[in-house]
Amino acid sequence: MIMAKRFIYFFLFVFIINVFAVASVGDWHIHGVFGNSPKKVIDTGKKVYFLVDKWLYYYDKEEQETVSLSESGDMNDVIINDIYYDYDKKRVYVAYANSNIDVIYENGDIINIPDIYNASLSTTKTINHIAFSKYGVYVATDFGYVCLNDEKNEVKESRVYNTKIISLCVVGDKLVFSDNIQLYIEDIGKHYNSISEVTATSFKQDGKISAIDD
Repeated sequence: MIMAKRFIYFFLFVFIINVFAVASVGDWHIHGVFGNSPKKVIDTGKKVYFLVDKWLYYYDKEEQETVSLSESGDMNDVIINDIYYDYDKKRVYVAYANSNIDVIYENGDIINIPDIYNASLSTTKTINHIAFSKYGVYVATDFGYVCLNDEKNEVKESRVYNTKIISLCVVGDKLVFSDNIQLYIEDIGKHYNSISEVTATSFKQDGKISAIDD
């Protein structure tokens, strides 16, 4: 496992160095500054997406070239906090620092979901985690969570708990989430007016959680 990780980082380092060809005289190009190792690496099969210093790139295995999406002009915002991959529907979700979201389809199309970014709330709206399920895409935020309709690319439902949710996942017909102190469990589809109505467990949790199976 350690050797595999070293290989991936070496592989990325080599291609990062050779990201762009030399521009012709008189041409101007924006180049990313690589001060750190990749924060996140996602292998989608045909492409390997990687996030470096809040800039998004991908390596195309067939074309054997590295492309900077952040510099392409196709993205809908600038500073990226994290990226997530829906393995079932083969889509990359891009979470920006200002709570904006882009969805990158397998064919390269990019769809913007600005609903959280545009929401008028008194609390911060930072996106802390994204999880995928048959019920939709769940987004953990500083105010609670949002469930996105992954077909219409819009908000399906939201819960404003005025509580910072660090991580979440769907297990069967239950939504499990953590506020960085303990785990909560609620029934999917049931309306809760406040976090006090949600079942609080005795399990302490201060990290990311994910579902193994149902």
